[in-house]
This record gives sequence, structure tokens and C-alpha cells, in this order.
Amino acid sequence: MPSGAPIPRNGVPMPPGRAPMPPAGAPMPAGAPIPPQYGQAPSGYANPMSRPAGAWPPPYPPYPPQAIARRPRRRAVRFLVLAIVIALVASVTFAKSHIHAGISAIGDLGTVATKSAAKPANPRTLASVLGAQSTALVAGDEAGFLAGVDSSSKTVVAAYQRLYKNLRALHVVRWDQSAPGDSDPITGRAEFDVDVSYCLVVTNCKDMSAILSVTAEVRNGKAIIVGYEPPASNRRFDEPIPWETASLSAVTGPRVVVAASSAEADELRTALPIAERAAAAADQLAKWGKPPVYLVYLAGSADAKKWFGGGLEHSTGEAIGLSATDIEVMVVLPAAAETRYAGPGTLATVIQHEMGHVATLYGDEEDNGHDSFIEGIAEYTAYNGHSSWATYRLDNTREYIASGKWSGQCYLTKEITSSDVLTGSAAYGIGYLTIKRLVSKYGTAKMLDFWGGVEREKQTPDQAARAVFGVSWKTVNADCASYIRRTLNA
Repeated sequence: MPSGAPIPRNGVPMPPGRAPMPPAGAPMPAGAPIPPQYGQAPSGYANPMSRPAGAWPPPYPPYPPQAIARRPRRRAVRFLVLAIVIALVASVTFAKSHIHAGISAIGDLGTVATKSAAKPANPRTLASVLGAQSTALVAGDEAGFLAGVDSSSKTVVAAYQRLYKNLRALHVVRWDQSAPGDSDPITGRAEFDVDVSYCLVVTNCKDMSAILSVTAEVRNGKAIIVGYEPPASNRRFDEPIPWETASLSAVTGPRVVVAASSAEADELRTALPIAERAAAAADQLAKWGKPPVYLVYLAGSADAKKWFGGGLEHSTGEAIGLSATDIEVMVVLPAAAETRYAGPGTLATVIQHEMGHVATLYGDEEDNGHDSFIEGIAEYTAYNGHSSWATYRLDNTREYIASGKWSGQCYLTKEITSSDVLTGSAAYGIGYLTIKRLVSKYGTAKMLDFWGGVEREKQTPDQAARAVFGVSWKTVNADCASYIRRTLNA
């Protein structure tokens, strides 16, 4: 991909207006757009990665697909950038009963050694400030964290107070900061890109990183931070991460941390038990290792235009792969909680779909594409045990097949990102029914072996089918296609 080219992210856009979905089985008015269900815009699919170049598909996907966007390398010296955030504060509305129960279940919140704290530094260097901040943040010392910040600048102080409260609310246990030239005495005003490596709730300590852009100078013989510039909205790097710019509130459960800005903070207590049930469902498919914690953001419409590059401005949900082991979920309210956009399962469907991506792609270093298997297993996660939740998706799929457009292939690629919204939604439905058929015929374990062979080991469907099922993909596909047509009476 050319340097600077936008990373495509799969997804389906939200409709420009909110038209109610007709009852299941009712015919759509001729020429009427199909309202979306839970999904993303072409910038936020359940696919790991990105958005196709050019204009977005026409409004309305029938029950849009979800997606996962995986962040590209930001700099040669760093791994997939950025980290998790689920955080909180401003009006830290912790549900204390959830916090205490959740934290004890998630794991020991003991402090992880902060490297920069052990480095003595010249007080005229930025390193002296960064080391002291790291120690203070992990120790819960707000005054110490702010000591190296220009107290005369309300803007900078407010930014660092927000960072402190957000990160403490996220149970930060490691915060290592460094910057090129940070050990050199500062002359005049100097700008730095501070690399941060950190951990939240101890268990989430892999590949979590961020970059803070600061300005520093020396006053009274000591370096001090006089400027902090939050990252601009950037879809290529999924910036800004919410904790870098927003004041958040959060609640914590045994397997999940859910955070929201003030616009959606009232929904936290309702969303937490839904997210915990979704995590339990996703864990059943976590063959390659369970994520230590699922991180979920509740975004309002304004947040969706900015957070993670604004990829959810026209969507209802997305799984954002910041690294192989840091895949975060974000849903947009109120759309994700409304039947006309999210289907009968509403918010539970959206969150379970996205957590399905987290569970099945966790630890995968490959740059996954976007296909009906990727989305199908997420759909299966969303609907398993709740078949009625798939009603709208299957209505779309039935209509697509009845139109005569389906090739009969169960492994679909270009159809997932089709500009035709019915085609895109049907590809999700075909993927779902394919996974469901493989489970019923061969069992969950073999389905996962086959899925992993294709999506994580980069085998062809035929190679994986012969290795796992002992038959050709042509044979498996014929059986799946027949099953799909019988199931939909199409």
C-alpha cells in the first residue's frame, strides 16, 4: 500500500434517516432502501482492517455487517500502535459494587514495574518529568503526576488531569514513557513525541502503546511540560484513542470493562451485564486464547465522528484491532440499541458480534482480509442460542438469493464490501449459515480448526477442508449451499 494511503475498513453505512424496519417477513416497498441492523460503515467492519477507496456505498445496508480494523505500523520503531482505553472519569461514575467484584475476578491489580521510574535524570531534561510522572501515576499520586506540568496553563493542566483520571479509572498498572532526545538538556522550547508503553488491570499488558505529543521548556532549572496536543482524527492510525481526548466513566465486571463519555454514561450499568453475557458467548469460540479482558466503548453520535478516526460516524459497531492482542470494541448509541438498526437482539447482538471478532482473531499476527468466514463466525457468535436475533439478516439473505444474484459459493470476498447494501448484508447471512452448518455437521471443534486454517493460517478453503473434514471444499460448499437454500426456502 502506498505510504500515506488510507487503510480500508470494511463496513456498511448507517442510513441518512431512521426508517422503521417492517415486520419480519413483510415485503419491502418497491425501491425502498433496506435499513441497517447492527454494523459498521465501510470504515468499520468486522473485517480486520479497512475501508475501500472511493465513495461509501449507498445509504442503508440491510442489517449492516460488523468489522474489525487493524491498525498499521505507525513508525518503523514501533509495533502496531496504540492501545486500549476503556476508561473513564471526569465524572467517574464507577459502579463500585461492579468495580470491586470485577477487579477481583479480573486479577491482581498489583503494580507492574515502571521502567522509567528507576532512571535518574538531569532535572533539565524531559526524562526527569516523564520518569516522575510514570511513578506517580501508578502510585495514585495525582499531585506528583501534575508536578511536571505548567500550572499556569489551564489547558495543559486540564488535559493531564483528564489523562490521570482516565488511566486510574482504567486501573493502569504500568506507564513507561520515553521520547527521542528526552535525556538531553532542553534549550528553549522543544517538541517531543512521547512513546508510552502501558498495562491496564495487569492482565492486559501486551502490545499496548500510545504516543503523546508534548512541548517542554526549562523553568527555574527544571524541565516542565507547557503544551499537550491531542492527536488529530486519523483513520489510518485509529486516532484519537478516547482516553487521550475524552472524559470517560467506566464500570468493570469479571470479563469486561465498559466505558463511555458523558453523553452515554447513563447506559453503563445497563450495558455491563449485556457485555458480560456477550463475553461468555465469545469465550466459547476463543480457541486460540481468551482475551484477558474485553474492552468496550459506548460512543454517542458525536463521539463516533472523532474516536478512532471517526470510523463509526455512520455505523453501530466495530472491533478495532490496535495490535494482535489489543482488539477493542466500540458501539454507537442509541442506534446499536434500537431494533430497526440492530435487529431483534439490539445491543446484545452488536456487542456479541464484535466480541466474536475479538475472540477468534486474538493473537493473530496476520493481516486478515474481509470475507464471509470472518463475518460469519462473528454472526454465529451473535446469534448462537438466540436464532430469532438473525431474523432481519436472514430476511435480507433470502431476498438476495431469490433475486438470482447468488453464485452458490459460501466463501465470499468481494460481496462483503459490495456497494449494493443487500449484497453486503446477504454475504454476512451466508457466512453465518455456513458456520452454523459446519457446526451441525462436523462439530464446533472441527469448524474452528477449519476456520483457523483459512483465516489464521492462510490456507485455501480446499486445503483446510481436506485437512480437517477429509473432503474437498467443493463437497463442503455444495452441502452448505444446499443447507442455506433449504433453511431459507429460497
